[in-house]
Amino acid sequence: MELDSEGLSGSFFANRIKVQDGKVFVIGHYFIGDKGVYENFYWVDGKRTDLGLGSISSIYVENDIIYTTGSYKVDEYDSGNACYWVNGERKILPIPLLTQFSRVESIYKHDEKIYLFGGYYIRERKGINKKACYWVNGERTDLTPPDSGWSDIHSIFVDKDQIYAAGRYNSGDFFSKSTACYWVNGKRKKLSEPSGFFEGSSALYIEVLNGNMYILGSFRHNVMWNGRCYWVNGQRTDFVPEKNEDIIDATFTINEMPVE
Repeated sequence: MELDSEGLSGSFFANRIKVQDGKVFVIGHYFIGDKGVYENFYWVDGKRTDLGLGSISSIYVENDIIYTTGSYKVDEYDSGNACYWVNGERKILPIPLLTQFSRVESIYKHDEKIYLFGGYYIRERKGINKKACYWVNGERTDLTPPDSGWSDIHSIFVDKDQIYAAGRYNSGDFFSKSTACYWVNGKRKKLSEPSGFFEGSSALYIEVLNGNMYILGSFRHNVMWNGRCYWVNGQRTDFVPEKNEDIIDATFTINEMPVE
């Protein structure tokens, strides 16, 4: 399928593709070299919709309504502001004062509510740190780390009136070791970590099924290899490489996970 590139004189990139109800949805961007910024688009069966300057991260389609997420820039000097688009119409999201950059990473819909998750970089006493957050119908909830650290979110899931988020946090600067965690309605809960020397852990995906909470994650044991793990109701199971040079890169099916 050819994507509409009318008016684009240089290279453009398709970042993600989604096929739904017989239609092909693609998100992508075009680099404006003389300004050093990206212009964002999405295509439906090859027909392009322009979203303006900034970055685009995900697309979600429901009942012929197209949701896209990312950040927008007023001009090439702007750093980027969290937003989402509904059928190409931009919706601006609230962020704190002194924010240097913010972005929405993905969208999740449940019971007619729109859940968006992402984060923002803000200047603090120790420097600029990243803060994870999510928005529910435009209202922001911060997933704060301890002290002046940083936090990151990778997944969100809603079960009844409980909002679960999976990610990581740190109590020091951005380059210090991370700790896997999850949040329930904004309250952080630390996840267990492997024993011995390791350089950090992260929770990558969360889901609640039949009353049980499943979290997929990873940890970096040293500079040579990574491990993968999952938690069922907080109980961790590790997958470690047999040799230092091995890298584990596994995916799991929630329904196949044991419940003890």
